[in-house]
Amino acid sequence: MPALMPALMPALMPALMPALMPANTYFNTCFNTCLNTYLNAYLNAYLLFRAIEPGDV
Repeated sequence: MPALMPALMPALMPALMPALMPANTYFNTCFNTCLNTYLNAYLNAYLLFRAIEPGDV
């Protein structure tokens, strides 16, 4: 199960964001969008790399 946590993080991120930041200013909306995009791209690349890694089960 711990190995699945990176895959679940993008789904959890929108739920966590309101707790981490004050609500709904233009800056926070833009910042959250950029951060989520960056994290999703990073995690997708990480999971793809793990998926093609030889001997990784």
